[in-house]
Amino acid sequence: MNDIDVCDMEKSYGSVQAVRNVSLSIRRGEIVGLLGPNGAGKTTLIRALVGYHFPSSGRVAVHGHDVVKEPIAARAAIGYLPEDAPLYTELTVREIIEFCAGAHRLRRRAAERIEYVIETCGLARVLDADVRTISRGFRQRAALATAILHDPPILILDEPSTGLDPNQIVEIRGLIRSLGRKKTVLLSTHMLSEVESVCDRVVIMNEGLIVADGPTAEVVRSRGESKAYCVRFTERVEDPARLSSIPGVVAVHLEHDRDDSVFVLEMAHGGGETIFAWAVENGLSVRELTPRTASLEQVFRSLTVDDDAPANEG
Repeated sequence: MNDIDVCDMEKSYGSVQAVRNVSLSIRRGEIVGLLGPNGAGKTTLIRALVGYHFPSSGRVAVHGHDVVKEPIAARAAIGYLPEDAPLYTELTVREIIEFCAGAHRLRRRAAERIEYVIETCGLARVLDADVRTISRGFRQRAALATAILHDPPILILDEPSTGLDPNQIVEIRGLIRSLGRKKTVLLSTHMLSEVESVCDRVVIMNEGLIVADGPTAEVVRSRGESKAYCVRFTERVEDPARLSSIPGVVAVHLEHDRDDSVFVLEMAHGGGETIFAWAVENGLSVRELTPRTASLEQVFRSLTVDDDAPANEG
């Protein structure tokens, strides 16, 4: 059964079409990463799912409830953690959780659910601290606690790791993975490593469209059209731009900042034999040549960067 169903959704703001003919189904129990550059349509899609606005056309359903026809039931099925989640900074963590329990009308279940979210989100040591005095990591945990308090089957998390230090990021990711064992999770993020670490599946949006959708490894394999090689030359390469003249090379990267003899070459066609032949013709010796598999970052850039567009200055 699908917990999220989006069919032919479109959303326009005046003459601007933010989402174009998007269809997406997320099965119960999946953890799905939503990627895309700024302006790709991610936020518009999420706002439609959580009921902040209705689609201009198409159908959006959450846990079997149409967001237009059954908005209250649809919203009740979602726990939403927005980016920079607002919390009442003058209240303690305990007071915020108790306030939200009342807002959700948990009544007899309140004590049980409050105890659960405190333990699950690791908030015991800051319960009686004012929100303004705790770290950003604990604020994110407190916000997540309010999102799962009413035990929704679906979690929608928008940039949950923004502003956290590396240790806090690891902790939040572990918490998301743990919650994902029991719930459906849609995770919107700019951090590709977060998707690779946490998610079963990746959806990439660009210019209002879904341009890739599937298990991460499968998306990389099917969309990674260029091959990459790490090549170490015996000699220093004084002018790395020369490497762009190798037939089939589409990008050249210096592997180590302090070593101008080791490069990663992305190739649309050709292979190791092409690199060797070019090196001989140009008076260079290849000391080492190692194939590299495509990465999610390479696939993301290939799907979302317009190489013909003028550079954005400033």
